[in-house]
Amino acid sequence: ENSGTRLCARSTRQNHTRTRRGYYNDTHTTHMSHTIVLMQFDRDEKTKLWKEYNSPNQACDGVCQMFEQRLKQENPGLRKITYDISDLFSFIDDVKELGCMVLDAESQTYVPHDKKWLKGMVYKHLKEQVHGA
Repeated sequence: ENSGTRLCARSTRQNHTRTRRGYYNDTHTTHMSHTIVLMQFDRDEKTKLWKEYNSPNQACDGVCQMFEQRLKQENPGLRKITYDISDLFSFIDDVKELGCMVLDAESQTYVPHDKKWLKGMVYKHLKEQVHGA
């Protein structure tokens, strides 16, 4: 899935290394790098939105919050809603278009990332929160 790459005309992959899982690891992307999340929930053009964050970790929190809002809308009578990572990943997969653009401080260009990268970052971010890193 390359939805992220279709959302950006100019990109760079320098300073990035490909891992076995296909995620891009870069110390720049996990800290304070301006991040833009671009989404379109379904075929309706009116569902397009973009949100800005100060870092990829904040963007991960934002995607989780969007998912939690969706759960609240779908289950208005429930006071407590629980979910696991597979539910969150299903939400990410079900969004028609979803990508992130992360500013590479060195080159001052935005690097596009797709759903696969975002899921890897969300997993890493949530794991760090659980372990108190």
